[in-house]
Amino acid sequence: MAQTPHQDGQPQQAGRRRSGWRETLITVVLALLAAFLLRTYVVAPYYVDGFSMEPTLHNQERLLVNELGFRLTGLKTGEIIVFHPPLPVSIDFIKRVIGVPGDTVSMVNGQVYINGRLLPEPWETVAGKSYLDHFNLPPTKVRPGYVFVLGDNRAHSDDSRFFGQVPISSVVGQAFFAVWPPSQFGWLAVP
Repeated sequence: MAQTPHQDGQPQQAGRRRSGWRETLITVVLALLAAFLLRTYVVAPYYVDGFSMEPTLHNQERLLVNELGFRLTGLKTGEIIVFHPPLPVSIDFIKRVIGVPGDTVSMVNGQVYINGRLLPEPWETVAGKSYLDHFNLPPTKVRPGYVFVLGDNRAHSDDSRFFGQVPISSVVGQAFFAVWPPSQFGWLAVP
């Protein structure tokens, strides 16, 4: 490759070096912008504060929450969501979706029924410990634009039994992956 001399007689390879730095800078800026957009609009880290989702989730467990997916696919029964509660508190809640718009939710002696069918809850008893209570709830229809949520550890959960249905507009996202502690690392199963 021939090099053309510059005015001072030096080859023009310096222009290529500047172009390389410019490409690197553009790549770094685009990567930071993509990371910012992903973090702001798609995936965010959250941590569990409390015991209302035991035995599925544990206090101080770190999770990744998909903030975009449910807006495209809708919410489904069994998914774990993060939402702004309809209470005067400054923290987000994490609970399981039990009923979606149009469902009728009821509870008899702690057992959940959706549209008259018993909801299988594999987390209700783990290692001989029951996480249910003996709550009764008359049939309650989930309104359009709302979901009915419960904690897995019913005896220690403030949820839709007490504060009512949650507007879908208050949902931050779906918890889908546990990242900390290492013993909990992995995908969150949805029954």
